Amino acid sequence: LTMTVMAIVFSMLFRFNVENYALYIFSGLLPWTFIQMCVSNGTLAIVNAAPYLNKIYLPKLIFPLQVIGAELINFIFSIFVLFGMGYFLGATINIALLLLPLAILNMILLACGLCIIVSIAAVYFKDTTHIIAILMNALFYICPVIYQLDMVPAKYHSIFRLNPILHILEIFRAAIYGSAIPSVVNMVSITVISFLFFLFGVYVMKRCNNDIIYRL
Repeated sequence: LTMTVMAIVFSMLFRFNVENYALYIFSGLLPWTFIQMCVSNGTLAIVNAAPYLNKIYLPKLIFPLQVIGAELINFIFSIFVLFGMGYFLGATINIALLLLPLAILNMILLACGLCIIVSIAAVYFKDTTHIIAILMNALFYICPVIYQLDMVPAKYHSIFRLNPILHILEIFRAAIYGSAIPSVVNMVSITVISFLFFLFGVYVMKRCNNDIIYRL
């Protein structure tokens, strides 16, 4: 429903002249929403678990991963809706659809890493929730979710491409919308970056694992 409203608003009111704009925005909002919800809900994953952690020993990693699991269920239902929308809007099946598992893998790895990091940060800095909310809202507008990167002056493209979410969106759109397939270098790079985010999150969790209980 959210994707439908945004497609109507930006294609009719703001006149974004993008071919099959509804499918374009659907294929971008789906991974973006997953990452946004994981990061936003993940900030309080450990803090809200304080009543359990103060009574019994539990691996702290369980709680941010629980957020990921819950959002992944929502994502699975949404992907079926997206395929239904794609069929209704006349999307064609092509070989680029084989890239979809890669896009989903990168999306999950990146979201896991970010979720773990912000969940730990919130234990030490109580304002993390508010800061993350502001940052995610800002990031939405500087990431080509509802518009095409070509609409941005070329001199700023290199700055926009520092955002790993952009590269995940490009793979999603190549698979579903039919955009140009990213280069092998770009796909390998974002896979490595997403995996490093995940490893960094796990590393930080291990370093802070014993200290977290005293901060809650």
